[in-house]
Amino acid sequence: EKTKKTGELYSPILWTFAQPYARFFAVYPNVESYSKMTVNNTAASGSPSVEFEVETDVTKEVDLMTACSGNVRYATLGVPPETNLNFRHALTGIRFAVGQNLSWNKTIDRVELQGVLLKSKYVLSKELDGTGAAWDHTGYTTRGNAVLSGVSVSTSQNPNVIIMGKNADNYTFYMIPQSLEGVTVHVEFSEADAPAVDIPLSDAWQPATTRTYKLNNAAS
Repeated sequence: EKTKKTGELYSPILWTFAQPYARFFAVYPNVESYSKMTVNNTAASGSPSVEFEVETDVTKEVDLMTACSGNVRYATLGVPPETNLNFRHALTGIRFAVGQNLSWNKTIDRVELQGVLLKSKYVLSKELDGTGAAWDHTGYTTRGNAVLSGVSVSTSQNPNVIIMGKNADNYTFYMIPQSLEGVTVHVEFSEADAPAVDIPLSDAWQPATTRTYKLNNAAS
């Protein structure tokens, strides 16, 4: 059910005192505003899951956040119990910074994360502290490229300065946590004398973390 900013349901559901225990789950964004997300298994037992697909246009990507109240008891008739929903991030945020050997005074106009898993399933926790939540990639094989294009980002910054993924620049990649085997960063520049940079990645992305990659040219 869609909620207001106050937490109130648009379509209220009365809680009968004869069934005093409940568990509340929450997901952001809502399915009306993000069409590439489906909420499944909303039965009384178990945990719901979210089938989530990443937008390939980075400027349209959203952060997936989920919450669970744990068990809540309606103990006193007519007195609503306090219900806490602490939202936690499910995706990995990716941003880029200047490395030690990035060509000076160039302009980045395109960045791609190539060969990434774009769709998977996230099973929500049943606990207030978020334990038990996990991505389940079983049966999901859709791979593609997440693309940030049409930008004009100067490389003329000191090493370690973040140039994509700064506050409010809308250049952060929000990606499904996954193994990075076969995943590559591809960077293009607007200047003809600046060849594209391709960087194979390793390790894995973890949920609720931010990964910063420092860009370098092979020769600078």
